[in-house]
Amino acid sequence: MAHRNIQRIFGTIVGLIIAAGLLNLPLSIFETLLLITALFVTVEYFVKRNYAIAQFFTTPMALMLSMLVRQQYLYSLIQFRFLGIVIGSLLGLLAGWLMSTSLTFYTRKFHSN
Repeated sequence: MAHRNIQRIFGTIVGLIIAAGLLNLPLSIFETLLLITALFVTVEYFVKRNYAIAQFFTTPMALMLSMLVRQQYLYSLIQFRFLGIVIGSLLGLLAGWLMSTSLTFYTRKFHSN
C-alpha cells in the first residue's frame, strides 16, 4: 500500500516534467488530441505492468486535457497537480494505516484464544 503511494508520487513528479515539456509545444487542437490518445494507450499498456511508469503518462494526459478545456497558467496547473497528488497520497497512506491498525486491534481483541 505504501509502495503504491510512493510510486504515485514518483511517477507524478516525472510526469510533471514530461507535461511541462509537452505543454510548451505549439500544438494544434488536433495534434493535442492525438497526443492525448497516444498517452492514454500508453497508460493502459503500463498500468498493470508497472504503476510508476503508467503515472509518467497519466499526469501529462490529465494536464493536457485540462489545458484543452480551459487555458490556465501552466505553472500554477503543474503546482496544483503536484500538491493534489502529494496530499491525496498522504491521506491514502493515513487511511491505510488506520485500517491496518484497526484490523490488528480487532483481531487481538475478539479473535484471541
